[in-house]
Parts: sequence; C-alpha cells; structure tokens
Amino acid sequence: MYNTSICPSRSESRHTHTYSSARLHHGTILTLLERAVRDEADPQIIERLQWMLHFAEHGSVSGTCEHFSISRSSFYRWLKRFDPQNLSSLIDHPTRPNELKNSRVPEFPTPYSYS
Repeated sequence: MYNTSICPSRSESRHTHTYSSARLHHGTILTLLERAVRDEADPQIIERLQWMLHFAEHGSVSGTCEHFSISRSSFYRWLKRFDPQNLSSLIDHPTRPNELKNSRVPEFPTPYSYS
C-alpha cells in the first residue's frame, strides 16, 4: 500500500512509497548533506542526498525526479539503498562479477604462417 511522504509529520496525503530506511526528517537529511559537503564527500553522495532532501521537503517522487531529471526507478533504487548511518550506501558499485573483471580471452595459435 502507498503511504505518506518521507517526513512522517506531514499531513498531506501523497502517493509515495515508504521504506524503513527512508523515514527521516528533513533536518536529519539536511545535517547529513551539510556534513557531506563540509567533508568533501564523493559527488555522488552529495547529489543523492540532495534528491532525498528534495523528497523530504516536497513529499513527491514525481516532483523530485522531474526536478533532477532522473527516472523514478533510479530514485526508488537509491531510496531503498540509502542508509543514513553509512553514506557510502549512496555510491555506485559495479554490478559486474569480480571473476569477469580479470578474465582474458585465450590466445589461439594461428594455423597459417605468413612468411
């Protein structure tokens, strides 16, 4: 079922998903964003915290996605991953398995000699 916005104190009824990790107040996200900027955190972290802050302020996934020109699926993926205790949860991680990163195509001897 759909629930209200990221900030539980809002009385407006919006059709947005609520995730357990997303139940943050505007002030909490703002504090995290200020700390990330002060500590010169990875730009990905700062950008995604801005998404979360906008969502907390406005309570609209559609509005947030339109404002930042991102897809709803991307926003929901990062909202689900977001852990306020671990800001590195907002950094992209490669999806390619490790064993493929270092694999090489075997070289085959050529059957013909061009001399």
